[in-house]
Amino acid sequence: LTHTLTTPNDRGSQRETSQMENNPANSSFELSIKNPSSSEDDFRVRVEPGWTVSQLKGHLCTHYTGQPPITLQRLIFCGQVLKDDKQLRDVFKNQELSMPQTVHLVVKSLDDPASPAPSPPPYTQPSISPA
Repeated sequence: LTHTLTTPNDRGSQRETSQMENNPANSSFELSIKNPSSSEDDFRVRVEPGWTVSQLKGHLCTHYTGQPPITLQRLIFCGQVLKDDKQLRDVFKNQELSMPQTVHLVVKSLDDPASPAPSPPPYTQPSISPA
């Protein structure tokens, strides 16, 4: 799916301009990082399209409030958890990059167990034997 923008040229006719012309693959762009568990304002960061998601996490590890460890970060865009090896140019290839794109940051707590605690066995009534 390619978005197009129609603009008048100097002869009064119109031409279509692809999104990539407005946002070349080598131009940096801005992300707005939202953390639902934080009362802080959104964190704005300018990124390079060649960065991987892992590199963005590394940047957040050193610059974001609380400096969350990379291994505890989950970045979500359009309802999808972003894979560490994916390049940002691929993640945002169909987006209008003249405006900041919102990415949600979920930071797993160090207190969270790696897996859910096992549920206790079901309660059984102790049997009473007649005396």
